[in-house]
Order: sequence, then structure tokens, then C-alpha cells
Amino acid sequence: MQKSPADQLIERLQQLRKYGIMFGHQDALSMEQHGNGSMEESDVNDVCGDYPAVLGCELGGLELGNEKNLDGVPFDKMRQQIIEHYKKRRHHHHQLASL
Repeated sequence: MQKSPADQLIERLQQLRKYGIMFGHQDALSMEQHGNGSMEESDVNDVCGDYPAVLGCELGGLELGNEKNLDGVPFDKMRQQIIEHYKKRRHHHHQLASL
């Protein structure tokens, strides 16, 4: 019997506990201090030298058919940021996007 997505997530999170704490940041790639909207820059990366393991994304407004979330981030840009987040952190083998 195949595990549900929820059970798969719980199992994965339990496996990741052995690595320690996974630091996260809401809108880490959208609300950077640089203000230019670049996906190459992140406040967390500037301070710590790496991108956060957990990328939080606000979906408020999606249910209304809006093109941007409550913070003004376009959903198409958010999708690209999630993809880039995984590409940048794939060598760590532990990352998570929180939607």
C-alpha cells in the first residue's frame, strides 16, 4: 500500500531530525534588503553564507484568482523562486518549501 503524501512528509521530517534544526525564512527570496527582487540575493545568504533550508511562501490571494499574493509577490515569480531554492540547496539533500 502506497503511503499518503502526509505520511511521506512526516517520515521525511523524522529522517531530517538527525541533521539538526532546519532554519526557515518567510519570503526569503522576495523581501530581501536589496529591494531589487533578485533571486540571487537573500538576507539570510548575506548573513549566514547559505540559503535557508525552509522557504516560506504566502499564498493569500491565490484563492481569489489574484496574480500576486498579499505581500505583492507575483505567484509566477514565487513558483520560480521555489524551483531555484531547490536547485541552490540540492547538494544539502534537506530542504522544504512551506506554502
